[in-house]
Amino acid sequence: MNKTSPTLVQGFTLIEMTVVLLLITLLASVAIRETNSLSFQVRYEQTQERLERIREAILGNPRQIINGQQAISGFVADMGRLPVDLHELLEQNFCSDRTYSTQTTCEAASKIWKPQPDWAFDSASGLWYGWRGPYLNISGSAVDKDAFVDGWGNFAANNTDHDYGWKLSSNTPETGDLTVFSYGKDQSAGGNCSDSDYAGDCSVHILKRDYQTDISPGITVLVKGQRFSLDSHCSNALYTTRADCETNGGTWYGGCSESSFANSATCVAAGKIWNSCSITAFTTQTDCEANQGVWYGDGYGCSVATQLDKASCTGTWHSCSDKNQITRAACEATIPASNWFGDGSSSESRLLCFNIYHRSNGTIVPLNSTSTLPIQEDGNQHTMVFSFPLNTNINIGQAIVALYYQRGSDGCKTTMPYPLDSKPVTLTVHPRTSLPVINW
Repeated sequence: MNKTSPTLVQGFTLIEMTVVLLLITLLASVAIRETNSLSFQVRYEQTQERLERIREAILGNPRQIINGQQAISGFVADMGRLPVDLHELLEQNFCSDRTYSTQTTCEAASKIWKPQPDWAFDSASGLWYGWRGPYLNISGSAVDKDAFVDGWGNFAANNTDHDYGWKLSSNTPETGDLTVFSYGKDQSAGGNCSDSDYAGDCSVHILKRDYQTDISPGITVLVKGQRFSLDSHCSNALYTTRADCETNGGTWYGGCSESSFANSATCVAAGKIWNSCSITAFTTQTDCEANQGVWYGDGYGCSVATQLDKASCTGTWHSCSDKNQITRAACEATIPASNWFGDGSSSESRLLCFNIYHRSNGTIVPLNSTSTLPIQEDGNQHTMVFSFPLNTNINIGQAIVALYYQRGSDGCKTTMPYPLDSKPVTLTVHPRTSLPVINW
């Protein structure tokens, strides 16, 4: 009779189980290390991306191109300065201690309320200026200490830290530069951003030349000398009477109600009306010019209406709006300075000054040229280079340029543009580029 052998039960030996556990542990360790490495890489890349966002918030996005030039935007272009801290990029008005969110509670706690100017129009220059952020978009509140942290989660140490864990260093390496740091994975200063252990500092540098242009070498302006004409007192020389001039949108500079009468004596003798100011309501030079009028006083030219220059004048020649002054020096030495019209020659010389207005420190600031240059009023185009004091810088963004009469004791007469009917010109200042030649 056959007997069936009992079934043998087989299992793992202790050595085999130990080897399997070691392999599992080794694979788990490798997986954890790879996961950590991937997590560190993501945090590193997030830090780099946020540094770039900070730079764009301050200087604008270099990838936005309009007509072949970078579109100008950002905090500096609007405010005309670098931010003091990163909170300024997120919120217009805030307290020096983030515990307090209103001006009332801030000042009641003896803290400092830090307002930024509203976006507003400056009528003197024709420029807009002020804060129009936020320049960085966040999902939470700007008063939170972790409102805009780096990839490692470094956050503001206290309620008076307005950099959200980032570190700002000004004037590095040169005056006017700004560096924004992340202290990396180890949250302490030192090391290089490319270090393999991610402990090195990452940073973005904003250099002075990124947002300012030095204009002290000079600004070139092409100007057409405007001949002072006896034939028309209108900005549009086609019209010789005030009525025709103003009906057709011209500016009547003042003087006689009709042309051919260049001074009050000849105008009145012909039975016409003489106005000493281009705005008829004003009868004194002070009032006239205070209201943007042009003062002609008693006018210019020969007392004999048909004689058009001093050389041929057999009567009395007037070269100054004040008929009692016969030399240019005496004419322009009065206070306010009278207007010198010249001797009726084909190319009278006149002094011009040049101003440029730009956004600076939250307001509009004029920069005045150090040179006042003569122009021959001969109807031809002239190249003029106006210089500025050493190390005169203009911020990126929009600026306004204007030419004015340089008038004796009054200096640069900013109420009298040259020519009188000209308007200021808007100029866009781009980073790391020189200003273009201005066609006036």
